Amino acid sequence: MKILITGSTGFIGSHFIEQCLNRGWDVDAVKRNSSNLDIYESVKRFYKQDSSHPSSNEINQLQLLKEALSEHAEWSCLNYLSDKRGSLKWLTASLDDIDEVIGLMQNSYDLIIHAAAKISFKKKDGAQMIEDNIHLTRNIINAAIKENQKKIIHVSSIAALGRPSEDRPIQITDDWEETPYNTDYAKSKFHSEMEVWRGKEEGMNVLIVNPGIVLGYAQGPNSSRQVIEAATKGNPFIPAGSNGFVFVEDLVSRTLELSENESSWNQRYLMVSHNLDYEYLLNTIAKVYHTVPPKWKLNGTFFKLILAAVKLLEKVGIQPNISSELLISTHKKSVYQNA
Repeated sequence: MKILITGSTGFIGSHFIEQCLNRGWDVDAVKRNSSNLDIYESVKRFYKQDSSHPSSNEINQLQLLKEALSEHAEWSCLNYLSDKRGSLKWLTASLDDIDEVIGLMQNSYDLIIHAAAKISFKKKDGAQMIEDNIHLTRNIINAAIKENQKKIIHVSSIAALGRPSEDRPIQITDDWEETPYNTDYAKSKFHSEMEVWRGKEEGMNVLIVNPGIVLGYAQGPNSSRQVIEAATKGNPFIPAGSNGFVFVEDLVSRTLELSENESSWNQRYLMVSHNLDYEYLLNTIAKVYHTVPPKWKLNGTFFKLILAAVKLLEKVGIQPNISSELLISTHKKSVYQNA
């Protein structure tokens, strides 16, 4: 198997590289000219299980957290370590440039994994992020069609399912609904999915995965580190809502298993192993990491006051640590359910 992976120097993309290599698959990994490989090298250590490296303590803590949350896990995967090893080649290209993307696609691939996306919850970044994420995906799909590539996995998000106004379980089959709980990131992922479905209509086989908030190991800024630090770095506030979560190694393993089953194609899949209240999650993290948990729950009048203050700061051009749209989103109790 020969695989092309975008987003290769990021959190999820790096895990895709290692698990594909461990299956004996050959990987062409796409990076920008300005990218460094620090995140990928850290993920490589995770799969080598190198106990001598200083990062092993952080990896062990995350494994203890996974064990602490296991009673709430709806599923998990164990099949992500192997003695096999494929070959890795790095390719440099800008996914913003359609000609460079077409150049990538002139090689013949058994599978393309599109894990590249921009993410921000800052109000000032919203419109550009929506445009950029749609454009990246459109370039990938157009180039793949032009060069007669046959299969693509698109790493989307539960955000692309939207969040309904009423409190009810969210399913993979739900139609998008415009509500105040949908972030600009959610809109960017929803419209990016539309580009992938267009690819299906034009002859490609597509597989879309919609992961929850992704937990797991990698160096550098990522969703997992943000959640961990919300419980361990002196943040006093607890969001009142709930959300869906998945550990990165399980997300990648399950996605690759689906890709090997022909009947799995041309569908999308919910990738949520844990539905958790933020309060329970942050308290569990604090217990595992031996820190004092946050204690002020953002609810009722207190939540309204904080939200008003954040909106005022945004209005005058000051970006607080958390955006108003993320405050609103994390206030919502969201539960994800397989149809």
